[in-house]
Amino acid sequence: MDAALSMVDHRLQQIRLNGNADACWFHNPDASLALDGADFDSLVTGACTLVYVYTNWLRQAHEHHGAETPEVIGIVTGYIAGSLRLMTQSVEPESIPTMVGLATAASLDLSPTLWREQYGPWMPSELNALEATLTLLAYKINEIAQDDTMAIRMVADALHPSD
Repeated sequence: MDAALSMVDHRLQQIRLNGNADACWFHNPDASLALDGADFDSLVTGACTLVYVYTNWLRQAHEHHGAETPEVIGIVTGYIAGSLRLMTQSVEPESIPTMVGLATAASLDLSPTLWREQYGPWMPSELNALEATLTLLAYKINEIAQDDTMAIRMVADALHPSD
């Protein structure tokens, strides 16, 4: 999960510097396939785990303010779908329903990894969308918390508690 967290941290830093999320993504759909099988699986599993953690943080934050779970699912998935649709340089439209499905699964306390496995191997076009989805969720957490490092810090602190 450290590799996925590092990837998100890097993307968030790029967004802060450039101000444009779509311009921050690599545009080579085969770049992420350079990882070997174990590293690839570990990165994707870590990314899906972070989707779960971040989606549940957002769900709990909205529920704390009185929103019901179905309403929260609509808010989170609407944010993801709408944001990904704007990222025309980086995200293929065909991958958006899968990302909405991942977030919906996470909102319902289901594993995004196990939910996605039922559809077979990851498609290359879905990998940029997965990275973008994860970064958008982290960005939203930072925005709500009014802290540019909240999303990364809460996971890093949980993974590596200080003595």
